[in-house]
Amino acid sequence: MRYLDALEQRLLASRGLAHYRLTLSESQSLRLGLKDNALGSVYAPPSYSAARQGSFLVQWDDGQLSRGNLDGASLANCDAILAAARSAGIDDPDGTNFLGPQQYRDTPLFSPETAQLVEQGSEALLSVMRLAQRLAEEYQVEILTGGVGVSCSTSWVRTSRGLNATEESTRFSWGLSFDSLLSEGYSTRAPQELAAIEERLRRTLAYLAPLRQAAEPGQGPVLLHPAAAWSLTSHYLLGNLSGEAVCHQQSAFRQIDFAQRALVLHPEITLGVDPAIPMGSDSFNFTSEGVPAGPQDYVQQGRLVTPILDLKYARRLGLPPTTPPAGPEGTRLSGPSVAYQDLLPNLDRAVLVFSFLGLHTQDRTSGQYSLTAPNALVIFKGQLLGRAKATLTGNFFQQLRNERFRLVTFPGQPFPGMWLEG
Repeated sequence: MRYLDALEQRLLASRGLAHYRLTLSESQSLRLGLKDNALGSVYAPPSYSAARQGSFLVQWDDGQLSRGNLDGASLANCDAILAAARSAGIDDPDGTNFLGPQQYRDTPLFSPETAQLVEQGSEALLSVMRLAQRLAEEYQVEILTGGVGVSCSTSWVRTSRGLNATEESTRFSWGLSFDSLLSEGYSTRAPQELAAIEERLRRTLAYLAPLRQAAEPGQGPVLLHPAAAWSLTSHYLLGNLSGEAVCHQQSAFRQIDFAQRALVLHPEITLGVDPAIPMGSDSFNFTSEGVPAGPQDYVQQGRLVTPILDLKYARRLGLPPTTPPAGPEGTRLSGPSVAYQDLLPNLDRAVLVFSFLGLHTQDRTSGQYSLTAPNALVIFKGQLLGRAKATLTGNFFQQLRNERFRLVTFPGQPFPGMWLEG
């Protein structure tokens, strides 16, 4: 009997049960790692793993709700888990959401080639790590750390009202760090060709030579690499678009702002998600609650459209549930833009920022930030001059309203960088 079927039967046998939702994922993965140049060392050994994880939501016949997590040991301990959940039940009328059957897109997420690598792909993974070692030697990298992995998984969402959603997916991913100065990685559903991996790595490794030279940061505008732009977007924009934050007035935006479609960003900026990209690393067909996933805009032409809403906060705010963001590849950000290769030669003085320290400490509702970028690249007269420790201050919302704001497209990057002034 399938593990989920057995769990569901045990749940149905529970006394006092009114409704339930079960979410479960079963996965198998293979990973090969590098730690301080050593391939497959004791600190990064080759590993194969199989895992089960998920969650449950139960409504009892007295109306109370209980939540909990599931794993591979849950079936053996089901009675104890449910008893503990029952004793911790709460009154949460807006949380009593148990969907019936839904219509879903059939976005392809499964690669047979990746699934085969999980079973017998150690040589393919080794080829990626050997490529990384070869390029590290070519670019005189002293400390190389990272890994490559493949996985395949099946996910289910079931409810007492007849929802029975299933999704199969695979993932091929790698990530590498070079001398603690730069990092690069990528995730796909199908195996990535070595030539594509090498091309991506060479683009990143080209920054190493100027990063090894010291320079003075000075003062001036900031060019955010896509990784840094995604960090700020996640913290300030997506964080403030959270339905929970809006509902509890812990957001920069209020419910009335969405009703009035308030203009909050540059009038050409549109922000949303597209989870329906075939074989996209951030694509999915349904949420963990069973809500159908589809393209969704949160901001259109600078104006608020909708918060990011799960079933609970959709009910509480009287709005439809929305598709949540899953990552940078599935998040769509458009607006006034310029290509990196066209912008760089025209810059007199600026800093290129790859990452920050301390973003989690910043007040997202105000938009204010004061961040340290330990490995910024100083740009002078269109050239990458050298590395400097830069302190960045500003208000992200104001910068996104600046008429000189630009998105910056970087080769091979699905999410754009940003040109910030003021």
